[in-house]
Amino acid sequence: LRLYTRAGYAAQYAQVKSAAGKSEDPLQFLRIYAAHSEFAPMDSQSRFVVPQKLVDHAGLGREVVMGGMNEWLEIWDRGELKSQAEGSREKFGPLLSEALKPKLN
Repeated sequence: LRLYTRAGYAAQYAQVKSAAGKSEDPLQFLRIYAAHSEFAPMDSQSRFVVPQKLVDHAGLGREVVMGGMNEWLEIWDRGELKSQAEGSREKFGPLLSEALKPKLN
């Protein structure tokens, strides 16, 4: 499940709207996106409630993990994230090592 600021959501929506133009049914494409989007206001302690329809859609259980992805936050079911992460270090380790090497000029 992705969480965006309003500005981040506007940028993401611009990309979705552009992609909709490539669909054979742009309105239905946008309806599907909108059906899985929701604004969640924060309370005075900066908390928010994830709407149940999005909890269900994302398959979130009792234990979740929240992580930053630079321009958005993700909420994962703990078990699903663990399953997704298996083998990732072996798969992406060499590329990540290369990307993190200091550039010497």
